[in-house]
Amino acid sequence: MADWFEAEQPLHRALYDVVDRMRRRAKKRWWLVLLATVVLTGAVVRKVALKPRVHRARVILAITEGDLNAGFNPTPLDELHDYIATVLLSSERLIKFFDERGLMKRARARFGDAVAVEEFKDAMQVGVWRNYFQYAWSYDERRSARVAIAYNDTDPQFAYEMARGLARLVQDGENERRFAAARALADQARDGLTAARRRLEEAAADQAKVNAELAAAERAGDAALVTVLRARAATFATEWQTAQATFKGIEDRTDFDQLQAEVNAAGLALEIEIVDERRPQVDTGSHWLTLLMVAFVALIIIGPVCMLVVGAFDTKVHDADDVRRLALPVVGHVPGFAGDDHGSLRRRGVGGRRVPSYRRWL
Repeated sequence: MADWFEAEQPLHRALYDVVDRMRRRAKKRWWLVLLATVVLTGAVVRKVALKPRVHRARVILAITEGDLNAGFNPTPLDELHDYIATVLLSSERLIKFFDERGLMKRARARFGDAVAVEEFKDAMQVGVWRNYFQYAWSYDERRSARVAIAYNDTDPQFAYEMARGLARLVQDGENERRFAAARALADQARDGLTAARRRLEEAAADQAKVNAELAAAERAGDAALVTVLRARAATFATEWQTAQATFKGIEDRTDFDQLQAEVNAAGLALEIEIVDERRPQVDTGSHWLTLLMVAFVALIIIGPVCMLVVGAFDTKVHDADDVRRLALPVVGHVPGFAGDDHGSLRRRGVGGRRVPSYRRWL
């Protein structure tokens, strides 16, 4: 078993012999190998040359806390990317963006708004880096993040306009959401203060009423009723003090919330600005260089493949190895000599065979 294994030809040697045999056989039809290589390489280069070039435009946004943020964080900490891609650039906002600019009319008419939005999002990318909103708020240093809005299209100017439009859409969406949050915060503070004031007034009215009843009972000399009313008066006094303390706390908190709401609504708590714009670079020279590189790589790959295919499908017998592969014994080989074609059919005037060239491959 060991002798049989050691007698086997190594795989790399066998592979080399097969490839070398295909090379020798294809050498007899070098013109066909060259023609197939040139045609296939030209087809690949033509395919790449006619493929529309996709241009990428990018706008970078800087999101920074304002000086009056005071720890208020209106953006998600760990989900800033999802917040921008699904909230500020939601499907509803994108459809409104389409209506304003007259975009995706054909796709919306044929497939609906949902498919049009998904097709638009396929050409759009949102990237977030340097997201310091993941860290705790500090008095010493303001948190910030960088957001890149990119858009790909065959028209470089259209790609640039879409990238800028989406960046503006993010800014407007954050402003609207911030203003809505400020309104909700102010309304919540005002409602809480109104409820506390109402409860304080009710406690004061209850206390005044029981004090009047207590004075009347004392004048009437009803000792039992006086005892009950004094206990109720003490309870209402405690409730009034509690309501007054609650109202004072809510009033102080409301002043802070109202100030924070005004700061947030004015844009002083969060700043979003465009810090960089990158237009698509249109360079025809680099395109020709790319085509030359594609042609070179395709030529290197397609040439050997065509050589192997032509050598493998050639049915002629060219040398002794071809005879051995037919399981025929090779007796010997007589090299060519002067006059070896004497008496041949060609010398006797017989023309070439009439079999078409394509039939020889069958």
